[in-house]
Amino acid sequence: MLSPLIFTAVLALGPALAQSAVIEPRISGVKITSVNPQGSGCPRGSVSYAISADAATAQLRFDDFTSTSTNTKTCQADITFTYPTGYRFAVQSAVYRVGPEIPSGTSLRTSSTYGFGSAAAALSTAFTLNGPRAGSVNVNGGDVSGGQTWSSCGGTSATLRVSTTHKLTGAGEVALETHQINLAWQTC
Repeated sequence: MLSPLIFTAVLALGPALAQSAVIEPRISGVKITSVNPQGSGCPRGSVSYAISADAATAQLRFDDFTSTSTNTKTCQADITFTYPTGYRFAVQSAVYRVGPEIPSGTSLRTSSTYGFGSAAAALSTAFTLNGPRAGSVNVNGGDVSGGQTWSSCGGTSATLRVSTTHKLTGAGEVALETHQINLAWQTC
């Protein structure tokens, strides 16, 4: 994510560079109009969502995304965003919150793919945690791998498909509490 100082420096380089490469640090009027979840980790009614005022982060909160040593949980969520004309967005990175603890001898692997339309599995983030870990913890899923895919220009809405797998190896149970999706915005 660009800091305000870097953003100002990029703008100073000229309008041509600014139009094609600048990631807008603030955009107003962005909303999540719907989230349609499906899968064993996100039955209907178990997912809530929010978007930050500057539209830099979208967050999914899960009530029932808990894996045990005998199962793998999955969730596919189609998130529809509306935004002003002349912008597009891309997924930059992800931060996950898991808890309440990971027992000794247990390994947790969580991965997500992201995309728009036919590119629904083009980008991914992932992490692995080994126990023991006590208490809920935020885990950086890292920057997306597989390049960067932007929503289309020319519209005022786009649906981002997020598919997440949460697998526990060993004893116990671990919940995926939140999935924060860090977004970049760009003028078209």
